[in-house]
Amino acid sequence: MTLDWIEQVTSGPGAAEVDRLVSARFGEPELLGELTALRKRFPRDVASAIVETALLRLRASAKFPEASRMLFDRDGLEQATAFGVSEYRAARIAELAPERVFDLGCGIGGDAIALTACSPVIGVDIDPDRVRMAAHNCATVGGDHPFHPVVGDSMTIQPFASAFVFADPARRAGGRRLRGLDAYLPPVGALIERWRPHAGAMAVKVAPGVPDEEIPDDAAAEWISLSGALREAVLWFGGAAVPGERRATVLPSGATITGPEPDGIAVAPIGRWLHEPDDAVVRAGLVRCVAAETGAAMIDPSIAYLTSDSPVDHPMVTSHRIDEVMPFNLKALRSRLAELDVGVVTIKKRGSPITPEELRPRLRLEGHRTATIILTRTADGPLVAVSL
Repeated sequence: MTLDWIEQVTSGPGAAEVDRLVSARFGEPELLGELTALRKRFPRDVASAIVETALLRLRASAKFPEASRMLFDRDGLEQATAFGVSEYRAARIAELAPERVFDLGCGIGGDAIALTACSPVIGVDIDPDRVRMAAHNCATVGGDHPFHPVVGDSMTIQPFASAFVFADPARRAGGRRLRGLDAYLPPVGALIERWRPHAGAMAVKVAPGVPDEEIPDDAAAEWISLSGALREAVLWFGGAAVPGERRATVLPSGATITGPEPDGIAVAPIGRWLHEPDDAVVRAGLVRCVAAETGAAMIDPSIAYLTSDSPVDHPMVTSHRIDEVMPFNLKALRSRLAELDVGVVTIKKRGSPITPEELRPRLRLEGHRTATIILTRTADGPLVAVSL
């Protein structure tokens, strides 16, 4: 996508064609067919831009409720934060009532859209096309506050006093995932060092797998999941942070929990119910906090499953009613599932070396019922729990 193409797909006949393709909700094969027809009426690059814009808007509908009015490129869409997460994070920032927010590495404006609901936003990105997309997206679906686009490198532009700095450094380069905070572009340590002295508070979006040893001592770390999928971690600094705090947040419920973890959580054999804490809770190391809130026991001190003999109602766990528990033995499990007439299984695991992909074909299921099987271990050894 270039600046010229952006102009073509946001006004005039090109914009009308994009709207038509999106409204028709064509799949990729149909869009390729449309491309041939469009090339008879538009220059080839414009026809390609029309189809590409429609395709990305359709894909983006899973992330953005207003995707049909927005602009994307493929990498920008892949890297953009889902709107539900951006909206939650912007609400946290709004509690500080910042006069303005710097959005460093603003990309296509996924975060800026939510941030413009709470303050003016200065969006900085080295890619002029993405800055233009961000400006379009904020003007089209953003909040009431203005978005000020800046094309530049967040490591070379001159910082100036700001109430809040939000940074989303790139975690991919050339299709390759970058490992370690200081491999990001720009490196997280250098980014914090350059901007932190000028910010009343700061937040940096990082991968949810960030190693504990890479989290700065003066940061609060938060892990965020959306609809059951762990999406990101955020390092909070300054007025937004309690240094050393660990937090898990589950969206869309907005349930959040912080440490420290309590002592004295009971350990018990798997009972009538097995509870699976959300991945944000597990990654934040706050399973015992959820156990304390629910009154459930752990099945093993090192395994992130909880158990109880009665159901619990908590937004940070998924509960499974357990019908059988048995030591893991492939032949015995296969035989028992056949006796239960099970033909389709959902396989979950924690603490087991066996992957669902390798286990599923070895079960040789031919029945008619569905079941969830949970592979885990306790001090008694490998176990499998069956939920029908």
